[in-house]
Amino acid sequence: MITVTVFGGFGAAVDGVSRGAAIPRRLAAILGVLAWHGERGISRERLLHLLWSDAEPERARHALTQSLYAVKRLLGADDAIIGTAQLALNAERVHTDVAELEQAIAAHDATRAIACHRGPLLDGFSVNGAPELERWIDEQRAQSTQRLAAFLDACARTLQSEGQHAAAVTILRRRAALDPLDATATLGLMRAWALAGDTPAAVQHARVYGELVRQELELEPDPRVQSLARELAAAAAAVPAPLHTSDGRATVTPAAGHDLSAALDGWRVAVFDRARTLRASVARWWRKRTRRWITVARQALVTSVALVAVLLSFSRLARARRDAEPAPLATAVLPFRATGLSGDLSFLPSGIVDLLSVSMASRDSLAVVDPEVVHRWWDARAASGTITGADSLRRAAISLGVRQVVTGTLVGNARQLVIRATLMEGRTGRELAAAAVNGSLDSLPRLVDRLATLLVATAAGAGEVARLSLDADPHALRAYLRGRDAYRRADFSAAQSYFANALALDSSLAASSVGLALASDWLDDPRSRAEALDAALRWRARLPIVEQQQIAAMRGVRYPEPSSAADYFAGWERVARTGERPELWAELGRRLLADGRLAGVPDADARASEAFARALAIDSADAGTRVALVALAATHDSMAVPAGDVPNDTDPDRWFSAKWRRAAQASDGRAVERARQGIGAASDEALRRFALTALSDGEWLADGERALRERGARARSTGTRVDAALAEHAYALNAGSPARALQATRRLGDLVSDGAHLRLRVLDALYADGDSAAALDALQRLTAHVHELPQASSTERSVMLSDLCVVEQWRLWHGDYSTVSVTIRALTVDAAAGPVDAAVASGHATCAYVVDAIAAGLQGSARAPDALARAEQLAMTGVSAGDMGQYATLALARVRDKRGELARALSLVRRRAVVRGWPRYLTSYLRLEASVAERLQDTVGATDALRHYLALRPAPDSSGMAEVEGARRKLRRLLAGQ
Repeated sequence: MITVTVFGGFGAAVDGVSRGAAIPRRLAAILGVLAWHGERGISRERLLHLLWSDAEPERARHALTQSLYAVKRLLGADDAIIGTAQLALNAERVHTDVAELEQAIAAHDATRAIACHRGPLLDGFSVNGAPELERWIDEQRAQSTQRLAAFLDACARTLQSEGQHAAAVTILRRRAALDPLDATATLGLMRAWALAGDTPAAVQHARVYGELVRQELELEPDPRVQSLARELAAAAAAVPAPLHTSDGRATVTPAAGHDLSAALDGWRVAVFDRARTLRASVARWWRKRTRRWITVARQALVTSVALVAVLLSFSRLARARRDAEPAPLATAVLPFRATGLSGDLSFLPSGIVDLLSVSMASRDSLAVVDPEVVHRWWDARAASGTITGADSLRRAAISLGVRQVVTGTLVGNARQLVIRATLMEGRTGRELAAAAVNGSLDSLPRLVDRLATLLVATAAGAGEVARLSLDADPHALRAYLRGRDAYRRADFSAAQSYFANALALDSSLAASSVGLALASDWLDDPRSRAEALDAALRWRARLPIVEQQQIAAMRGVRYPEPSSAADYFAGWERVARTGERPELWAELGRRLLADGRLAGVPDADARASEAFARALAIDSADAGTRVALVALAATHDSMAVPAGDVPNDTDPDRWFSAKWRRAAQASDGRAVERARQGIGAASDEALRRFALTALSDGEWLADGERALRERGARARSTGTRVDAALAEHAYALNAGSPARALQATRRLGDLVSDGAHLRLRVLDALYADGDSAAALDALQRLTAHVHELPQASSTERSVMLSDLCVVEQWRLWHGDYSTVSVTIRALTVDAAAGPVDAAVASGHATCAYVVDAIAAGLQGSARAPDALARAEQLAMTGVSAGDMGQYATLALARVRDKRGELARALSLVRRRAVVRGWPRYLTSYLRLEASVAERLQDTVGATDALRHYLALRPAPDSSGMAEVEGARRKLRRLLAGQ
């Protein structure tokens, strides 16, 4: 067995024989970092950054490969380290004290946790030429200490609630030893000693704490500690303290006239016990004291680094500055208060304004006031003595013309600096976010950058994500926050790009995986959605509870079985109620409007309105909710565009579709022309949304295609090109041009290699007017591929099962039922295995239900009603159905129609998503709807469907002209009979 320890210094042993001293420092660093990251591992890129940040990329990658080989050789195990892009220690071969500590914490075993934590993380460990590793060790050391401290505090509270005060003292003594300068820990231990009846020990510990603070920080101790010590000392003078024997048991309290020698013996035992604690604390203090000369030598350099950082911030701000006047919704960073700061750092309270302003300005969603403006305002008020408490914040906001202000405190010295900051509304003083960071002065720029990230993330509702990802790449966190902001604005294309970039920078930032899956879901990109869900599941332990529930809502509570519509929306409502944030209720509202009709929810619009009302009730000024409302109004017939929410024409990027919809509702030709001229300036997401709306509504199709051409010309990524090919395919198929649709599938085949273009050709022939010759050729190729299913790997098997789903539908609609039971069994077995790593596997179980329902219905089986009802209850969207959401309800409606169940067929054919993916079979839905509605004497429904159908096919290919003419004659006949 291989053992790696990192607490109290690095150590390694193989079968009980120590090997730590024989392992070179850089190789030991690899083992230490991998041990800390546990089963979740660390990306190869992140490890390269920590250990070879200054080396050439190719040379660094080669060095890492050679180092991994050397580590395995030294440990005598080729499988000690597993993974390629993501590296981790093999838990079956390597035991670590980090894993043991996590197990102890999970089991609430404080004694075991204390035994595991033998000292600070990688104490005394360093690698020459790896400054990033040193910073990383400092960060993780603080994080591990904080985590253990919080756990020990919780254990002590539990023991105290049970009356076990002596046991609580034992735990809190170790808690205080983690950081002897922590006033909160000192207070907790003092109170525990008092509850245990040993007041003198509490008072003595306060004296030791005070001496250490004076010596180490050159500050006065926390007044709360001194106050509690005085109170306890006064109480001890009034009530004699209990005595303790050497085994810790209390004896009788001595009173006046009792044997003083016995009392003195008891006191001697207590003093010796406290002396041991004092000796350990002083030893730690002395080790730190002997290093003080190093700090003195570095002080000039450290101060220079901080000053250079401040000067650099001025130059960066000068380049970014556009206007001396702050924006109306800007944020102003005010000078921080120094509640305890050594004299040589007196420049920091004002300097923090410059550093934090630069860092916060780098967030796309924030406009930050020029720090020079803040300094002038502050200096003028300070000179006049008008800066007094919270009232100053309101005056600052009013005077500077800003909405938000940042204020905070600084405490410590060059070696240990604590920065606390609060973001609040200046006019009301309402706190929006609070955060704190600590570290040495030479890491000040990184500390400030992290502080800015925490403030912005907390204000955006992502504070828990940022806190759980303190070791994440800061650029990745920044990209994640930008993606989150884009997602709230319903700019899903931009959100997908930002989240993907965040994952490329740091694959362990699990929240980015969830965001990427959500954005890809709205973009109807099943491959990206499945891959992102796979990544999110691997890092699930690092996700806040809301993000974990979002994963469950996307996959469905019954995964790998498909979810029912009721389960689907209940999952998203659970997310909203857990998070209770406006953007989560807006998400529920969006899904009800987009998927409610597809799921057959009768009151979807009303429930969506309630969700949006709940979002605005939480925060009526929430920009994300209002953007979602306007975006939906621009794409949903039942909603009018809110007049007050659409800016003027200088902002064509975000509101392109909304302006177009408003102009159309007002029948304003001039406004429509102005909107048409804005196509070239609109964002990719605005163009996509408009083209999708035009196709769904059957209006401005030429302008919709123009928007697609503009978007296609800008396409750079494979994902965008795939989406453009699918859009062109949907436009061509609904326009009645199978030749153009076939060309689009050829382009799709050039972009992806999973056979999606072949499946499309078969489905087009089944559910639309696709090219029949191309469909037969594709069917043969898919059938040959399916025959290789038994020997396929898991990923290949997923693709083959998708092929099998399409091939079986072809057979059923052509009267061949010979293989249906085998197909259903294969699809069901695959679903039970739950292959989360496959991009196309999510709809297999749904396909099994739908294929079974089609077969039973067409054959007239006695179980057909149950099979059809079961399939119709499924949530035909997202992960549950995959691509089947495009045509499943159409297939089931056709079966109902053939069985003569017209009312049910009409209900099903009207269940289709509203602007949710490119609706490639919309005309097929409309044809069937018109036919069934006419037979049910629903003239209004039939005429509406025919009008929509004809609007989509103004000039079909010659092969479709006869059908269009027939639809026109039928429409004239229906109108004449009204």
